[in-house]
Amino acid sequence: MLKSLKVRFILVIIFVIISIVALSIVQNRFSTKVQNLYESQLALKELQIKYLQMRATRIEFLLNDEHSYIADVEVYANTIDLYFSIIDEYLEEFHYPEEIKISIENYLQVFKQLGEHKNHKDIKLLKKLSYFSEKIRNYIQNQQALLIPLVSEKIEYIFLIQNIVFLVVALFIIFLLFIVLAPIIRSIVFFKKFFSEYTNLHNRLNVHKLYFTEVKEIGVFVNKMLESQEKTQKVKDEFLSNMSHELRTPLNAISGFAGVLQRKLPHESKIIIPIIESSEHLLQLVSDILDLSKIQSGKFKIVKSPFVLQEELNHFKEYFKPLMQKKNIDFSLTYKGDTRIELMGDWFRISQILNNFISNALKFTPENGKIALDVSYKNSKLIMSVKDNGIGIKKESLEKIMIPFEQSNDDISKEYGGTGLGLSIAKTLTEMMDGDFKIESDFGKGSTFSISLPLQVMHMEVTASKEEKKFDENISFTAHVLIAEDNKTNQLLLGMLLDDIGITFDVADDGAIAVEKFKEGKYDLILMDENMPNMDGSEAMLMIRKYFKNVPPIIAVTANAMKGDRERLLEMGMDDFLSKPIDNNLLIEIIRNNLK
Repeated sequence: MLKSLKVRFILVIIFVIISIVALSIVQNRFSTKVQNLYESQLALKELQIKYLQMRATRIEFLLNDEHSYIADVEVYANTIDLYFSIIDEYLEEFHYPEEIKISIENYLQVFKQLGEHKNHKDIKLLKKLSYFSEKIRNYIQNQQALLIPLVSEKIEYIFLIQNIVFLVVALFIIFLLFIVLAPIIRSIVFFKKFFSEYTNLHNRLNVHKLYFTEVKEIGVFVNKMLESQEKTQKVKDEFLSNMSHELRTPLNAISGFAGVLQRKLPHESKIIIPIIESSEHLLQLVSDILDLSKIQSGKFKIVKSPFVLQEELNHFKEYFKPLMQKKNIDFSLTYKGDTRIELMGDWFRISQILNNFISNALKFTPENGKIALDVSYKNSKLIMSVKDNGIGIKKESLEKIMIPFEQSNDDISKEYGGTGLGLSIAKTLTEMMDGDFKIESDFGKGSTFSISLPLQVMHMEVTASKEEKKFDENISFTAHVLIAEDNKTNQLLLGMLLDDIGITFDVADDGAIAVEKFKEGKYDLILMDENMPNMDGSEAMLMIRKYFKNVPPIIAVTANAMKGDRERLLEMGMDDFLSKPIDNNLLIEIIRNNLK
C-alpha cells in the first residue's frame, strides 16, 4: 500500500510540474498578446494627440514663419506613420492603407514646400495642405471609433480565457492532489477506526474467552448428534429394507396363489380378484413408503434409459383396460403428433406418475364415467395429461393434497381409501426430472392432472416391438430346475408354477443345501433366493461358479426389490433378476430366455 501511494505521489508531482510549465507557456503567450493590444490601444489614442500637435505646429509656422517648426511637423508626421505601422502589426482587424501613407508623405512634402518657397500665403499649397490634413484627421477619427472598443473587448476576452485556464489548471492540480491525499485520508480514518475496533474487540475478547469452552462442548455435542443422526438414518434404511423384504415375502404367496386359483377356478373370480387387488394395493403402499423415505433422505436417484413412448403407453392402456371395464368407464388414449419415437428418460418413474394419475381418476370417477389420457411431444417436451369427470377437488384443498399422508378431507379417506402419498411423490418425481406438475379441478365436475417433462429424442419413427406375451397355461418346457428357497410357502408356490408349465424341480432349504444338491444332480436352471439361513443366495452362487464347470443360468428370485438391488446382484454374477411378488408372465419370459 505504501509503495502504491509513493508511485501515485511521484506521478502527481510530474503532472503538477507539467501543468505549471504549460501554464507558464500559456501565460507568456497571453501576456505578449495583451501587451501588443495595449500598445495598439495606446497608439490609437496617441494618433489624435500627435495629429493635433502637428496641426498646432503648422499654425504656429504659418503665423511666426519659423523654419524650426518644419522639423517638428516632420517628427509628428513620422510618429503618426509609426503608430499606424504598430497598429497594423499588432491588430489583425486593421490594415494600414497605402492611401493614408501617401497622404502623410504628401502633407509633409507640401509643408516643406511652403518653407522652401518662403511663401506662406500660397493659396494652392495651403489648399493641398488642408486637404491632406483633413483626410488624415478623418481617417484617424474613424479608426479610433472602430478599433478602440474592439481592442478593449479583445483585452477583456483574453483576460476571461486566461482566468478560465487558470481555474481549470487549479482544479486539475487539486484533483491530482486529492488522488494522492484521499487514500492517505482514508487510511488514516481506517486505521483510526481499526484501532478503535481493535480496542473494543480486545475488551470483548476477554469476555468471550469465558464462552469458548462452552462452544467447544457444544461442537462436540453437535458432532455426536450428527453421528447419531447418521446411525439413525442407517438403522432406518436397514429397517425399511427388511420391512420391504418381510412384506414382499408373504405378498408373494398371497398374489401368487391367488393367480393360480384364478386360473384353476375361473368361476370363483368374484372371491379371488379382491385378493389380487388387495395384494397389489398393499404392494403399492409399500413401494410408496419406500420411495418417500428415499426422497426425504436424499438418496433417491433418477436413472435414464431409452424407451419407446407409444409401445409403453399401449402397455399402460392394456393394463388398465380390465379395471376400466369393471366400472364400465370409457377410457381413451389420444396421441397428438408423432409418438413413435424413442426418448431418453426414466420411464419407470414416469410410469409411476402416470399410474398414480390414472389410478386416482379410476378411484374417483363413478361408473359409466370417462377418463382420457392425452399424450404429445413438442418443443423437446413430453406432455401427458389425465382428465376425468369424477368428483373433482375443492380449490382450498389443491395445496393440501400435495402434502404426504394428506387427502382433501377425512370423508374421502373413509369412502375411497388411500394413504395420500401418491400425488406428493408424483409431484416430487416430476420436479426431480426438471418438469412441470399441474392440477386443474372443478369440484363436482372432474379433474385434470398433467406433467411436462424435458426429454431428449434418441430415434424418430421407431417400429413397435411385438406385443407382450401373456401367461399361457398351455405353454410347456422340458427342463429340470433347482429351487433354492427357505420359505415353505414360496417353495410350494414356485413348485405349482413350474408344474403348470411342465418343469420338474428339486428344492433346497438354504444356500448350503443348494450347493450340495448341485453336486449330485444336473439342472438346466437355478432359481436362487437371496436371504436364506446358513448360506445366502449370493454366497451359494459364487461358490457354485467357483467350484463347478458348466454352470447353468442362476436367476435371483428375491424380495429385496429396492432401487439398486437388481444392479448389485447382476454385478455379483447372477444371470437375471426376478422380484417378489412373482409376476407369472415375467417368470415364464425369464425361463424362456435362459433355457438353452
